[in-house]
Order: sequence, then structure tokens, then C-alpha cells
Amino acid sequence: MRVFLILFIVLLNLTKVFSAGTPIIEYLGTENGLSHNMVRCIYQDPKGFMWFGTRDGLDRYDGYGFEVFRNKFNDKNSLVHNIVHAITSDANDRLWIGTRKGVSVYTDLFGRFTTVNYYSTENKATENKVTVNKPTLNKAAANSKVLPFLAVVRDLMRDGKGRMLIGSEGLGLLYCEPGKYIATQIPLEIQDKVSVRYGVQSIKMDKKGQVWVFVQNLGLCRLDYKYMKLKLVSTDIALAICMETDGDNIWLGTNNGLFRYHILQHKTDRPFADKRLNTLGAVNSLHIDGSGGLYIGTINRGIYIYKDNRLNDLLQGGNNNAVNNGIIHAIYIDKDARTWIGTSVGGINIIDPTKKKFETISHIQGNENSLGGNAISAFCEDNHHDLWIGTESSGLSVWNRKRNTFLNYTNVPGNPKSVSSNVITSVEMDYKNEIWIGTFTDGLNRYNRATNDFTRYKCIDPQTGIESKVVFTLFQDRDSVLWAGTLRRGTLLGALYRLNRTANKFELFDTRLSDLFTLSEDSKGTLWGGNLNQLIKIDKTGKKHRFYDVGYTVRAIYEDSNHNLWVGTEGGGMLLFDRHLNRFTSRYTTENGLSSNSVLSLVDDKVGNLWVSTYNGLVKFNLAKRSFKIFFQNDGLQ
Repeated sequence: MRVFLILFIVLLNLTKVFSAGTPIIEYLGTENGLSHNMVRCIYQDPKGFMWFGTRDGLDRYDGYGFEVFRNKFNDKNSLVHNIVHAITSDANDRLWIGTRKGVSVYTDLFGRFTTVNYYSTENKATENKVTVNKPTLNKAAANSKVLPFLAVVRDLMRDGKGRMLIGSEGLGLLYCEPGKYIATQIPLEIQDKVSVRYGVQSIKMDKKGQVWVFVQNLGLCRLDYKYMKLKLVSTDIALAICMETDGDNIWLGTNNGLFRYHILQHKTDRPFADKRLNTLGAVNSLHIDGSGGLYIGTINRGIYIYKDNRLNDLLQGGNNNAVNNGIIHAIYIDKDARTWIGTSVGGINIIDPTKKKFETISHIQGNENSLGGNAISAFCEDNHHDLWIGTESSGLSVWNRKRNTFLNYTNVPGNPKSVSSNVITSVEMDYKNEIWIGTFTDGLNRYNRATNDFTRYKCIDPQTGIESKVVFTLFQDRDSVLWAGTLRRGTLLGALYRLNRTANKFELFDTRLSDLFTLSEDSKGTLWGGNLNQLIKIDKTGKKHRFYDVGYTVRAIYEDSNHNLWVGTEGGGMLLFDRHLNRFTSRYTTENGLSSNSVLSLVDDKVGNLWVSTYNGLVKFNLAKRSFKIFFQNDGLQ
């Protein structure tokens, strides 16, 4: 593969930021790899992966593709059942999955599932008088037998003490102590009787740490931690589909709309200021965002937000039909304020308030006022803020972004004043504001503004008289010296050349500096280069260069605003080089959160982030936190 091809990823930078009045909705369905278009629950784990419970499997999404987990026949380490109703994580970041047939716990380190069982406490009868106030777990375990947990699980939650609470149909509310996979039933107390045979629809915890449980066909209950019993609080609403709390109120979604239970006042009402809340029909899902807004998912009327006594549809006056129709089963807001919506027939809908952050500028067939070609290999912004864009096979484009106009330059056979080649590898502006262009097949060019044409330059080894035509890198240092790095072709070695302005030609500097894929200069004026497997500290006067083995092709060298020197490699990730110790001190790879181990360009945004282009997405690296945020096709990239 010709080496310039690996520059094409810089096309990711050919974008512009814009703000849109209406949020962009994106869809993910079975055609994208989702296991089923009915999505019942959504969860983002501590690592940032999105998880979806569907009617036919558990799906993990990394922003690029899905990994699907299903039950495997006779495999006890697989998911217990394929219909998933609830997902959350425990204090050790293990994933708990509630299904139609019990609970599985996923340990990412081993890539396997553990099935939860339970202690049966039905030793005597289903209904018993209360004879003890506080049974202990040990006594319950000693007097009970462990049974397979095969009930339908409706909800899962981790409480303030690290216990995992399981809401089931038939076996009621259960809990597992931290690190344990055998659950204990929690009795439901009604007057002087207790029962472990009841159905739990939903579990929520308020701001005081109180756990609220909605019991099917009964009403709202609260967990009494002192006696580990569930106590009935309100029977005003006997049937609810979903439940949510904002700390002061319990919100209940029912087949007859939305209701509110006041925790302090112990009463249920629906005299809302916005009367439209009474006409929502069946409310199937609820979610509270970080600012207190209540997201309301309905059966057939889309999604609404209730905040400050006002009801708005999610698209702020838009059209709810933009959300793939069907029942809204799940609403989830992730760490980046994206809203994920699980539907009954339309898969996953994603609403991103920052979308579309990237817009692609591309060649339009038959339109001369467009980019010359879509395979981009080089950029340079000139003193007029025009963007010079080199392409892989379509010559050079100049984009005036204010007027949104393009001028395209290509090689014209027989015309020596046209650009020498259509395969552009590098573009650089010098201190005289002149534009220089390196090509992969025919040397160097300088653009003449006055005549709107090009002057050609050659890189010739004076000892052999042979021209090195593969000019891959151009760089002007702080002393206004223009450098050109060439690559080997066949038996002909490359070298580093510099422009002699008096003689108006490029002269050989050092043949030992062949195959330079990048050139950069640090704040102290030191010139750095990268070749096929080394970082090079270039001595511009004495030629006593220092070579540091990397083992991978060095594609980018960059000093950030904190004077850290970063090295991007093709295959070896991103490295931090200590110039005082003369060695690499840190390496960041996919294991640390980088999207790809091939790092092709680095840019500091001056607000604390290093932007990294790779073969697998664009990455924002927080320099202070040493954390990564990855942008993929879902963020508007190609």
C-alpha cells in the first residue's frame, strides 16, 4: 500500500461546527447489528458502554458496533434468558441483568455470566402472622434451601448500602448482599400478616435513601430496613406501569396517565398546572434528568418533558413522529446528555443536543464549486484564512470558507506551470505567505499568486544526480528554514532537504534522515522527526542526530500547551516522551480508552484537550484527567 494512503484519516478534520435549532434524531436497529428492534431497557456502564435489553438478547454498543450476548444451550456461563427487562451495575462495576427467567451477573474481566439463585423462605405457609421482628440473613439461610431463581424480573437497583435489590413477579422483592449471588426474599407486611408471594413492578430510591417499591395490584410500598420488610404506604393507585422519583415526589405512570405521590404529605394527586398531563393516555416509561425534568414516554403519543409546571414534547415544538413510532419502553440520558430511547418496533432512537457536530464537505459530481476530490491528504490555512486542501488523486483545492467557494488546481499534461502532480502529500505556507506543495510522484511546487500558476522544484542528490520525487513532508521552522522530507522508492533512498532561498533550490541536508513521515518543532526550537520505527532529535547545525527506537512508524509529533511532547505511532498507540530523561515515560493504547492504536495526527485545542485522529474515529484526550472521548459515525463522522 502506498504510504500516503494512511493520511486519509485527516479527512475527519475537514468539518465545521454549527448549531441547529432542532435536535438531530439518529436511529439504530437490526440493520446496524441490534439483536431485536424491541428495546425494553437501557443502561450506560461506568466504562461508557451503552447496554440494551431487547426481546432477543443483551446488546453492548461502543459507538461503532454491537456485541450481542444470548443464552447458549447447556452453557451455565451464558445469559440466563434472552428477553431482558432491566440492567444496572453493582458497586464492583459488574453488570446485573434482569430477564424473563431470572438474573444474570456479567463479569467483563472473564467475559462470562453468573446466574443468581435465591433462598426460599416459604418453610411453613405463604401467609403467616408476624412472630419475629428482625430475622437475620444467616438464620434465614440456615433454615432455607437454595433454589433456582426462575421468576420474571421487572426491575433492578443498587441501594445505598451496596445491596442489589431485585423486583420480581411471584417471588416479590429480594436482595443480595454485596458480592453475593444468592438472593433473600423480603416479606411484604400488610397489617399483621406477611407474604413472600407478590409481584414487584418497579423499585426507586429517593434523595434520603428510602427505597420505594410498587407492588402489582396493591399499591406503593416502602422498604423498612430495620426489620427488612416491605410495608404498604398507599393504595390510591393499584396498577402502575412505571415509577420514578425526583426526591420529593413519587411519579407513577399508569394506563390512565400520570399520577404523583407526595412523600411528605402522604397523598396522591394529579391536579397539574398543565392540564395536558391529564390527556397523555397510557404512560409506559419515566426518567428524571439532571435538572429535574421529568421525561414521559407514552404508548402511542411520543415523549414529553414536564418541568416547571409546563409540558413540552421532547423536540421543543417539533414532530413526535420523528421518533420511530411504537411504545416507548425506555428513556435514558447518558453522561454526555444524549437521550437514548428504546421503542417497541423502532429500535433505538438517539437525540444528541450537540448533533450534528461534524458536517462533511465533499466533492459533488458535476459541480465545479465543490471539493476537487474526497480522498484528503493535506491541509494548510493561509494568511487570508483560506484552506488549501491536498487530495490523493484530484489535485489541490482552495476553499474560501467565508464565501463557500472552491478553486481547484490539477496537473495539465504538457503545461509546466500547472501543479506537477495530482497526488498531493503536503501543503505548507512559509514566512513570505507563499504556498508550497509536496507531491508523491513529481517533487515540489510553489504557487505564484500574481500569475495564478506553479513553479516546480526538485530534490536532487548531488552525488548521484538522481531526483527524489516522493516528497512527503514539508515544514518551516522558527528560523524560517523550509524543510522537505522525501521517502525511498525502490532502491532509491529518501533524505531531508532544505530550501536555499538565495540559490532558489532545495539542497540535500542528510541522507540518514530518510523516510520522515512527520516533522515538528518544540518550544525550544528543537526539530523532531519520525521515520518507520524511530523518533529523531535532529541537529540542524552539527548533524549529530539522536535516534530513539519506537518500534512503530512515527506519524505525529506534538508539543502541547503544557510542554509535553507527544508521539503518535501507527500501531503502537500514543506515547509521552520525556526530553530530560531522553526516554518514553507513558504509552496510551486501546486498553486505556484510545479508539485505535494508529495515531495519525495530533492537535491541541488550547483548552486542555489533545485531539487525535485515528483509523477508528476521532478522539478528544483530556490532558489533565488523561481520559478519552471518542467520536464515531454516530457523531457525524464518515
